[in-house]
Amino acid sequence: MVDQEWLDTCVQAGEFLYGIFPADLLQRMYASKAGHQAATQELLEAVRNSDSILMHLEEGTLPDPSGTYRACRTYLAPTLISESENPELYAMMKEQEEQGNPYAGVHLRREDQQELLGQQAQVEFYLPTRQEISEIVSSGYIRTPEMTTLENLIRQRGGDPSLPEALWAKISTDAMDGSEAIMMIVQQAGTFKSLEEINAFTRKVTDFTNRINMRVRRGWQPEELAKRMKPSGPLQIVPGSSKMAEMLKEAAPELEQMGAKVRFNANAGHFVKMNAYGEEQVVKVYPNDPCPCGSGKKYKKCHGRNVTW
Repeated sequence: MVDQEWLDTCVQAGEFLYGIFPADLLQRMYASKAGHQAATQELLEAVRNSDSILMHLEEGTLPDPSGTYRACRTYLAPTLISESENPELYAMMKEQEEQGNPYAGVHLRREDQQELLGQQAQVEFYLPTRQEISEIVSSGYIRTPEMTTLENLIRQRGGDPSLPEALWAKISTDAMDGSEAIMMIVQQAGTFKSLEEINAFTRKVTDFTNRINMRVRRGWQPEELAKRMKPSGPLQIVPGSSKMAEMLKEAAPELEQMGAKVRFNANAGHFVKMNAYGEEQVVKVYPNDPCPCGSGKKYKKCHGRNVTW
């Protein structure tokens, strides 16, 4: 018999970590808890019959470079909830989204699922431990030693030690660029006495962001994923926003002395809009900039949706 409570936990953890994931992976997550063995089809039947799981089953091939999932054609995706179908649940999800819950909105936007699949295409799935599955569902994050170290440093500086916890999910779901999060934490950490002090603190913040499980990387932490990939030359830093590009201009000489190269144009696109005189104007825009069309969305979520970064 399927343990419905643990199955619900695994499904929710799968949404947090991947957004969209194959049914075979659900079976492996379920089996991470001692004594919990079940066939994939048995678990899928339990998913279909559940009133608490906000995921539905899709048919189609998910890219799987590792071949681990044997070309599985059934995968789980967030349920698209309409206001007419379930007004109460729709209102709850919208309220959660407005309050900053980065996981709530994925149920509402079908187009984001396709974007996510495109970002994930070349990465195999990370398999979480039983403890990680439980922790991300109960806490909204997976704690690492780097996270605890950063919280202690912020506390010592008189700042808000809950900031890393609050930013974890936003960084994980790509609702906030990692570089933006680093600058936010540094800015809220008080006054620094020297360049060496701010550099040392920034390294600790970077250690924290590099150990966050990323949905666009199918649950892998950037540091773990980098170790699995062959090195391809010196470190290259690509700004995700115009604000970040301006900040990197000042630090570029020092970064290059350290062997890193800042590629200012690698992540930039161009948007054509009309100026006040009715003339076409080409605007340089980064993926995390507000879209020049005025929609209020990030460029990568609006007119830059089909741009390959």
